[in-house]
Amino acid sequence: MKIFLLFIPFLISLSVRSQVLVVNVSLPEPCINETLASTETTVSYGFKIYPNPSDGIVYLEIHPSLIDEKSKIQVFDFSGKNMLSKKLSEFKTSDKYQLDLSFLSQGVYMVSFDSKSQRISKKLIIK
Repeated sequence: MKIFLLFIPFLISLSVRSQVLVVNVSLPEPCINETLASTETTVSYGFKIYPNPSDGIVYLEIHPSLIDEKSKIQVFDFSGKNMLSKKLSEFKTSDKYQLDLSFLSQGVYMVSFDSKSQRISKKLIIK
């Protein structure tokens, strides 16, 4: 007997073999044009968030080639509620952006970078 459960971004497969529950977890391949949750702190697709986990102050590094006049940062809780939306033009710098998210409760959030042509999302943990 096999049961498949889909949790974004994981695919979990449960099967019973000889009265032993086997759990297989598959992660999707990275794709710049799809929403991807990640706790990576390395530069990925020119979009970096650190520190992660964070106490509330986070820094974003976005490669200049990704930025256009419509670029913005949004933060969503996992119910999909928009907790923050800010255009990159509102920041004073153009290479490193600081967000004060200390108003957020502890939990897991999605930080999304949006431009005219793409969306890149990463998971952020507020502790």
